[in-house]
Amino acid sequence: MLRLLSFPACLFGATCVISGCASGSDVDLELPATEARIAGLEARYALGSRATIRISGAEPLTLESSDPSVVRVEAFHAGVAELRFVGPGRARLVLENEESRTGHPVEVVRHETSLVLLSETPAIPIGELADQSILAGRQDILILYLDAEDTRLYGYGLAELTLSPGMELCNEGPISLEHHCLYIREPGPHVLEVDVGDERHVLRFQAVAQSDVVAVKVLQPDEDDLRAGTWVQIDVVGLTEDGSHVASLHPRFVLGAGAYFGYFAYQYDPHAQTQTLGVEALDWPTSTEFRGVPSEENALACALLTPGKKGPIPTSSPCLGLTF
Repeated sequence: MLRLLSFPACLFGATCVISGCASGSDVDLELPATEARIAGLEARYALGSRATIRISGAEPLTLESSDPSVVRVEAFHAGVAELRFVGPGRARLVLENEESRTGHPVEVVRHETSLVLLSETPAIPIGELADQSILAGRQDILILYLDAEDTRLYGYGLAELTLSPGMELCNEGPISLEHHCLYIREPGPHVLEVDVGDERHVLRFQAVAQSDVVAVKVLQPDEDDLRAGTWVQIDVVGLTEDGSHVASLHPRFVLGAGAYFGYFAYQYDPHAQTQTLGVEALDWPTSTEFRGVPSEENALACALLTPGKKGPIPTSSPCLGLTF
């Protein structure tokens, strides 16, 4: 799970629903609370998918699509709107109350391919699932939709999951991403099948009980072997008695007052001051050191990423070079 990436590896974005994070829409979040605004709306969606967005502002509020044959508002209640993307093309969502009227452009595109990745709970991709050994218990899956240029499309509702015995879904409600929670009750070999239209992913992996993890190991390159400006990702794996690696331990990395989910990425700077990075994984707290500038993509303050932010994509070679 150790990866080195040259900047920029990818542009990555996700719907941000944590308070304080930036929205993907063109609404200024500093507007007075009485003015109508949208949070969680992205610019491009996969054809046939759905999305949930949040609306705020003084009542009464209205939300309309300029072209319901492209984007349809299916429900709007208590500050939450459900959208369905029914036809390729462009449209505007118009949000209005007595204080303001704002328009938000949306494009709907047919997706060409999809990726299935392990994820942290806040929809942060952390790596491949196929042919991995991962920790049993709760695990999260993020399905990415890509257009013909390998550019990220948003939305959920296109994927159908088939789980092998010993796994069950533990979804906690839809957001604007194809993000699924799995609970793996039984250690051992498992298969997850994901169907997206005519595309099928068959992902075989091994689940390992936490009781079989006897230690954790920090995966980090020797900085003396790095070139200045290289993006580095620090990962943590569990170790079994025979030394096998177990991925997706849900680690937390602590740097001063800040915290990071799933992995820690930084841009190496040989002239920077050495910093100590705390690592919390299972019951084995540890630490490591690094020199460079941390990426903020998976920081606790805004765990779900915002569009256009540059940095390393935490997955293996199939994702490299994609524009998310």
